[in-house]
Amino acid sequence: MSKYNFALALGIILIIIDRLFKLLALKLPAEGLFYFHNLFGLKLYLNKGIAFGLPLPLVVSIITSSIIILVLIYLLLNNRYNAFALVLIIIGAGSNLLDKIKYDNIIDLFTIKHLTVFNLADIYIVIGLICLTLNHKHLNQS
Repeated sequence: MSKYNFALALGIILIIIDRLFKLLALKLPAEGLFYFHNLFGLKLYLNKGIAFGLPLPLVVSIITSSIIILVLIYLLLNNRYNAFALVLIIIGAGSNLLDKIKYDNIIDLFTIKHLTVFNLADIYIVIGLICLTLNHKHLNQS
């Protein structure tokens, strides 16, 4: 199995998992479900903004996200960078873009008390960026 086929198969599985969690979030009780002395929980948060809740008009957000995803797909298809990392970023950004288009919000559901609210797509993006950074540093040291 080529690295592209593996990355694509993994990407499909991961985006399905993210979408299922977001559907779950829409069905959670309003007060959410909290665990470990309320330190960690699942609760629906509708994020109007982009990363970290930064406000951006819907049309600008959709256009910007679409351009970024298209550039990343171009890099992936032209074997410019780590396929695994690019697929993670593409599916994370794509899933959040679907939320923006369908709900005019990004669905966040994981909460760590007094720290942050996020979704699996956000995790995919961060892991993808870390992988790209580590790969870049490794290539520069070689």
